[in-house]
Amino acid sequence: MKKISLLLLVVFLQSCWICPERHNLEFEYDTKIFKVLSEGYYVESIKITEYIPKEGYVEFIDSNYVEIKQNGKLLSRRIDLRNLNENYSAKGIDIKEILSKKEIAFEIMIKNPKLKIEDEDSRSFIYFVTDKLTKGKLIVESNGCK
Repeated sequence: MKKISLLLLVVFLQSCWICPERHNLEFEYDTKIFKVLSEGYYVESIKITEYIPKEGYVEFIDSNYVEIKQNGKLLSRRIDLRNLNENYSAKGIDIKEILSKKEIAFEIMIKNPKLKIEDEDSRSFIYFVTDKLTKGKLIVESNGCK
């Protein structure tokens, strides 16, 4: 019994070591501004896709999307989607058009440039959706351990 308990304890502790940290991002719905709340992390890319709400899931409209990618060396913790600076480029439909939609999904990749790419905490993926009821500030969190 002691061996099984010890084995379970070791497995539990190892799973905590491999589990990446959670990171937070603030999204101001009215102004369409993102702000990375986790220290040392910056927005690397954002994909915004319009969706159709279904019962229990969402169906993406593949032709209605915008991809925003970092193309400069300047690292930004804050991004105004209505006024992108020269450090980010957008491709897809017009960004103002997609931001006017009520049902949109956001896929955001943040990174910490001080960490090596092999480190599981060097990048973090954040996903969330907004709808016609969304208002104010949203604090969203990446997957990982608490």
